[in-house]
Amino acid sequence: MLGPSQPACQGSSGRVGNATYTPAVDRRAWLLSVVGALVVLSAGALAAMPRAPRPASRPAEPDASAPPRMAVEDLYAAFATPTTGTSLGKVVTETVEDAGQVVLPSGRLVAADAFVIFDAVPFTAAMPPGRRPVSVLRADFADGDRRIAAAMVRFGPGDPVRWELALVAGQDPATLGPDEFFGYGVDAGTGAFTSPEATALLRDEAAYDAYSKALMAAMFPGGQQFRLTAQVEVDRASGANVVAFASGFGDGAYPTFVGIARDGRPAVVLTDFGILDAPSP
Repeated sequence: MLGPSQPACQGSSGRVGNATYTPAVDRRAWLLSVVGALVVLSAGALAAMPRAPRPASRPAEPDASAPPRMAVEDLYAAFATPTTGTSLGKVVTETVEDAGQVVLPSGRLVAADAFVIFDAVPFTAAMPPGRRPVSVLRADFADGDRRIAAAMVRFGPGDPVRWELALVAGQDPATLGPDEFFGYGVDAGTGAFTSPEATALLRDEAAYDAYSKALMAAMFPGGQQFRLTAQVEVDRASGANVVAFASGFGDGAYPTFVGIARDGRPAVVLTDFGILDAPSP
């Protein structure tokens, strides 16, 4: 199991930091990885207790042939004006989809693997409590493949004037190298936004079992069908829930950024799944 900052690049190649990946995980492999993770987690979900985050390590050498990764400013702009772009040199069509609303009873936000969520910890940045809209940036390939390039929660009006790496307790950006970031690990091809109130409830084995079955049913309704996003309510009284989405090309480690508005308040929080190339100069 991964800590909030530890990468896992199963089924992928490249490096974490200014990351690049190859689309080696097809739909069936992705489904099998999710099902496998579900079986393992259902058998021993409570074996892992909450733990302190660890700094990410980036031992891999950069792939000089890979296109530069799209900057967070350009990703945010794509949510406002989706167009065509490229992913590892292949043309993609960008589309923005509504993924529902994440409920934050205390204004604390968690981003984590949707199936390894019970030990995730919230970001240190304070957010306004309540129901907050979540949207995803989808990249459609010419062969019909569809991938989620980024996921975003909006907290207020206006556009960010600066961006900060979203951090959890114990993470110090001063310890990072030039091409390093803190990000959450994904082992089941699915990321999520949620609250610490929801994750606390999911440490109960029965609650986690019901949640994981509901999430599987929502994302894989039957046959060869699958959905790229899903919502699962965890607590009816508070409305605490999980908003889940497919994570780029699958497993890996992904950074989340806080976009700060001109008044100094968080306007958006955005997770980058690292599949879109930087625009050509």
